[in-house]
Amino acid sequence: MTYGDGLSDIDINQLKSFHEKQGTFATLTAVRNQSSFGNLKFKNDGIVSSFKEKPKLNDSWINGGYFILEQNIFEYLNLENIDQIQWENDPLQNIASDNQLSAFKHEGFWKAMDKLSDKINLEKVWSSNEIPWKR
Repeated sequence: MTYGDGLSDIDINQLKSFHEKQGTFATLTAVRNQSSFGNLKFKNDGIVSSFKEKPKLNDSWINGGYFILEQNIFEYLNLENIDQIQWENDPLQNIASDNQLSAFKHEGFWKAMDKLSDKINLEKVWSSNEIPWKR
């Protein structure tokens, strides 16, 4: 399962193999979080000692939106109100609480396409012939 709003070079076969070894109901793909803003470090006197534009936050992982799921996840979904369900809220949180959620850590290319600027930037990459998500 995927949200369909991101691009990645995730090896789906590796993701599937990882999931099968874990034996959990669900596996999500974890990707490194990248700041949406420039990161500042200061000296004591308010002088900026370093600046990095949109750095990767190496100690922070986020949901990359690619999943392998087992039929058991339907136990976590109220199908009568399926239109009201937000996957990231109760279902995913409850699956995690029950120790049935694994995370496949992907260090390769991943980019969300949440904003118009993301679309424009990804279209530029597509036009460049150096397409990191295309194998």
